[in-house]
Amino acid sequence: MSPTKTHTEWLEIPIFIHGISPDENPPDHIAEYESLRSLVNKHLEAIGKPILSKTPIYVEWGRQYPGATGNDQYLAQTEQILHARIRESMGDKYSGMLPIYKAVRELIYFGVIDLFYYVSQDGEEELRNHVFNEITKKLLQLGRIKSTRVSLTFFAHSAGTLITHDLLYHYFGKKSSDEPGSKSESSLIVRNMDKARDLSNPDDPEDIRIRVRRLYTFGSPISPLSMRSNSLIEMLLKDEVLDTEMIGLRSTDGLSNPRWVNFWDKDDLVSAPVAPLYDNAKNVILDQHVNAGFILPKAHTNYWFSEEMAKYIAQTY
Repeated sequence: MSPTKTHTEWLEIPIFIHGISPDENPPDHIAEYESLRSLVNKHLEAIGKPILSKTPIYVEWGRQYPGATGNDQYLAQTEQILHARIRESMGDKYSGMLPIYKAVRELIYFGVIDLFYYVSQDGEEELRNHVFNEITKKLLQLGRIKSTRVSLTFFAHSAGTLITHDLLYHYFGKKSSDEPGSKSESSLIVRNMDKARDLSNPDDPEDIRIRVRRLYTFGSPISPLSMRSNSLIEMLLKDEVLDTEMIGLRSTDGLSNPRWVNFWDKDDLVSAPVAPLYDNAKNVILDQHVNAGFILPKAHTNYWFSEEMAKYIAQTY
């Protein structure tokens, strides 16, 4: 019989990933990330729980930022160019008969296009190259000491929930030919993703060094955009559901449920519950309604500043 393995305590790492940015000139998302982290920490302290780490992982995409290399950095810039051309072509009819027309059009050109880009083949590959590799490199750095175990909590908004969901599937799901590791992707990403998979899914469960503690999503279009995949269409036709184990929410982790809390607002037309897509007999997923705002786009973007959501996160963390 092999000796009992000993490990250090789990190193808790929060990861923040933004979604669509319905601003013509989107700033970085540090203020949003810091707002939510501060609010959650306030409520964690109030109920006597440890606060979130002071060294979170903040992700940027879809705009120019230090160190950007892929085409996704030009997304905001090209949205401006396209919008200006369309607005000039439409003239005084751009704003329509009701004030909401202008707001909706701007949400489409500066926000929804981000979603279109990610679910396209080129956009998905660019963002995998960037986001997947950046997060994975940081996790591998944290886990470079043999006994270090990294426990992840994701805070993901809008299109960022799609990115997070896909990332977790690649860490914990069954490997297929169309995920990082295919010939179309760089060898560096292949090596990093394979290393992360080895730490997430070792042969011996005692060797697991990357786990998911909690997944918090808000303003998520995961459910309606499940139709981007033939496999999901076939699943729905067969009245089947997905397995939460495939995105790292494993019962063997010994963590309490819910592991995934998905916040949605009835006035946020982008968001929707996610539990109907999964086998949720053990209540791994909780779809929680909150009031983020009354009309778009604020109903979609104000989750970052929601006391109601932050308090619920602290209670379930």
